[in-house]
Formats: sequence, C-alpha cells, structure tokens
Amino acid sequence: MELAAVGFALCVASGELLSLEDGLTRRRLITYLTAAGRLPYRSNNWKFFRVLIDLGLRAIGECPDPAPMHACLDEIESFFISDGWYRDGDTQQIDHYVGFAFHFYGLLYARLGIGDRGRRERFRQRAVAFAAQFAHWFCR
Repeated sequence: MELAAVGFALCVASGELLSLEDGLTRRRLITYLTAAGRLPYRSNNWKFFRVLIDLGLRAIGECPDPAPMHACLDEIESFFISDGWYRDGDTQQIDHYVGFAFHFYGLLYARLGIGDRGRRERFRQRAVAFAAQFAHWFCR
C-alpha cells in the first residue's frame, strides 16, 4: 500500500522530502496521513500500514496517539504461530508471502520503531527463524 511507502519515506528521508515542499503541501500531507491512520485496516498484515503511517508522522515531528499503533502491533503479534511463521489474520491460512509482508514490515519496525525494544527484538528473531526455513523452499 502506498501509505506504508510514504510513511517509510518520511522515516528515512523526511528532511530531503519536506525541504522541497511548501508549508501548505506539508500540512496537506499531514492531514492526509492522519485521516488515513484513522481508517479501519483489515485484520491481517495490513495492520503494518497503520504502523508505518504513524512512524512517518513521528519522523516529521507530529505526535499521533500511540495507542492505535500499539493496538495494531499487538494484533500483529497475535497472528504469530511459531518458528517465524504468522497466520495472515484471524484465519488458519499460512502463506509463503509471510516473508514479504510480516517480516519485511516487522524488520522495518525493528529498525525504525522508537523504544519498544522487546517487540523490535522479537520481530528480528522471528525473521531470522523464518529465513532459515524459507531458504529451503528454493533448494533442491
């Protein structure tokens, strides 16, 4: 989702991005992201979109209420099964794209998240466990 990409971009290059914009454009971006952050997100890997929006807003000095982001992170954690594998929401479905969704965004959060060391470390450890197994899908 493009909002996750915008949030990520603000985290890693907010100075460069916002120095090119006038105050009105910056305000519109903040208004847009704030409104998008209030939308309901499906109970699956899409919860990370909300997380990245909030991280992006924080990176540019905005202070969104942290409770909704932490609720999304808690829900994401509830999808964890074991050995690096997640269910994609409230389902029994386990899919190969876990590594391209949960672990990708989880590692971004592990790098960009503020505080929350325990969760950040869990995301790192889960990605390592997943990678060790997923690599075998491509070996003969």
